[in-house]
Amino acid sequence: MDILIADDHNLFLDSLAILIHANQPDINIDCANDYFEVKKMIQKNKDKYHVVILDLNMPGMQGAQTATDFCQNFPNIPLIIMSGMTNKSEIESALKLGAKGFIPKSMPGKSFVNAISIVADGDKFIHPSVFENKSDLGKLELSPRENQTLKELFLGKSNKDISKELHIKEATVKLHIKTLFKKFDAKNRADLIIKSMKKGFYNKI
Repeated sequence: MDILIADDHNLFLDSLAILIHANQPDINIDCANDYFEVKKMIQKNKDKYHVVILDLNMPGMQGAQTATDFCQNFPNIPLIIMSGMTNKSEIESALKLGAKGFIPKSMPGKSFVNAISIVADGDKFIHPSVFENKSDLGKLELSPRENQTLKELFLGKSNKDISKELHIKEATVKLHIKTLFKKFDAKNRADLIIKSMKKGFYNKI
């Protein structure tokens, strides 16, 4: 997998590259320091990148509106927004404008890699920190993979069984379940199933 990560702090980029390679050595990483460089690199290497990750606050970024520019120019490349702070309004806007995911910079290396894989596989990934309040629940639909994971949980399957059924890593299953817990404000699997059924999700999957 080839990915392009853009951030204006080289130390952070170097550290992130080390973390990603430590968890998944077969990911090839190119780096850029601003949005202008990102556009030049993609235009020079057409069809190379499986995922592009942009820092929300680096030079050349116009907030969430950059998602529109990126998706119009490169509609076939999944975009992930990355930020050191969870600016919910900006993140929600970026997702509505075409971004496929949000990853906070504080996310552990293994989870960071799993989130990239989720987006590269065609699904969306939204970190649970976006759902801070109960009033946020239900504002964002479940992604296709979250729906599939929830269905398997309804069937009482373990993380290992879900991993085999959906052909994804067990760590990725755990990440989806963690997100589901946050979205439904659930304390455990039983609580998740009850709350999702009350919201009518049993009939949606």
